[in-house]
Amino acid sequence: MPLNPDPDQNGYTLDEIEGFRRITSRRRKRLKVLLENARKSMEADFGDDCDNH
Repeated sequence: MPLNPDPDQNGYTLDEIEGFRRITSRRRKRLKVLLENARKSMEADFGDDCDNH
């Protein structure tokens, strides 16, 4: 691991960037689940036609 971080990485080490990536992908999965649940509950309330609006 070089002491001078790559300027393209905004001063973060590769390990830190990998950690950020893991966190954001976990958040993205969670958001996807929340969106899916919201869509399902809307379909339960309004029927299956909520995609057509």
